[in-house]
Amino acid sequence: MITAALMVTIMVANAQEQKNYWVVETSAAGTSVVKIYDLNNQLVRQVDVGRRIDISRIKERKMLNRMLTDN
Repeated sequence: MITAALMVTIMVANAQEQKNYWVVETSAAGTSVVKIYDLNNQLVRQVDVGRRIDISRIKERKMLNRMLTDN
């Protein structure tokens, strides 16, 4: 049961030309955390969004990509 609660869906951005990349972790409870990493895989920033992010939506991916330039 605890394993199910800790189950996280991880989705990674395609970072071919970016200096940073984002990772969205969505918990079983339905809230997402966005983590911004540099190309050395060091965590730069973590943002608790407070809602579920659907990266299949273009609008959501654009928002995530804007977060990369806000560092």
